[in-house]
Amino acid sequence: MNLAQLDLNLLVALDALLREQNVTRAGSQVGMSQPAMSAALSRLRVLFEDELLVRVGRTYYLTPLGGELAAPVADILHRIRETVERRPAFNPATDERHFIAAASDYVSWVVLDRLLPVLATEAPNLTLELMGTEQSPAPKLASGDLDFAFLPGPTSLVTQFPHDLLFEDRWICAVSKDNEEIGDRMTAEQFHSLPHLVFRQRQQSSLLDRALLAVGVERTVQVSLSNFLLLPLLLHRTPYVIIVYERLARRLEPLTRIRLLEPPFPLPKIPVRLYWPRQRSSDPAHIWMRNKIRELCSDLKP
Repeated sequence: MNLAQLDLNLLVALDALLREQNVTRAGSQVGMSQPAMSAALSRLRVLFEDELLVRVGRTYYLTPLGGELAAPVADILHRIRETVERRPAFNPATDERHFIAAASDYVSWVVLDRLLPVLATEAPNLTLELMGTEQSPAPKLASGDLDFAFLPGPTSLVTQFPHDLLFEDRWICAVSKDNEEIGDRMTAEQFHSLPHLVFRQRQQSSLLDRALLAVGVERTVQVSLSNFLLLPLLLHRTPYVIIVYERLARRLEPLTRIRLLEPPFPLPKIPVRLYWPRQRSSDPAHIWMRNKIRELCSDLKP
């Protein structure tokens, strides 16, 4: 027999024929029509060089070879089903796993502040490697070299990879507490005329740049930084204006001498999503990690 000619569908058909000893009933068991099952039986007879199932009057009988094949064929299919359906469990308390994630400084601050204490106690053998988001994480997500990407704002990754909305944020302005030029409210004229301290990476337009462009607003940029978290920390005793994520600003406000103000024009909310490779969707350890991140961020949703 040439095993290359024996596909799994034929093995399934053979098992049904040997069990039911009837072409029509065997076809019904595996969702095949009577003609299709008859054709499968013909192919099996050629492969095994045996009738396997013979009809005497209205009754079918197994040949000696057919009788010998019944048990081992059933066992083979059972083992195949077990192998295909097996999903190794993940025990966070004992199992080892290394994850690689990409996240901006801002998202790292918000998410990892919640996640790391939990990992330390619930998954002590799990290790996490964090990368920046200066380069698009799309190629590494596609290849599976990256397990997660935490990204704010609208992005083309939404149409390319599985994702979850973790939370939303909004933009808020801030000035130094001792800035006397601005009162309790900032006007559009003040926003345009005052110098700005901004975040930019490698001369690329930022998420905020694109949001401002969409509403026709320009800034007078005085200083550009490549570290977003430094913006509120360097604002004290300067005349600068910054626009930052509100969650970040609220957390840093007690630690810095800054004053928060509403932007003088409407800006869109900022969705923060978790992305992962499609090929990791059914991975038990990956599922555990995604569920834990969702759980820890659930109270951040509006």
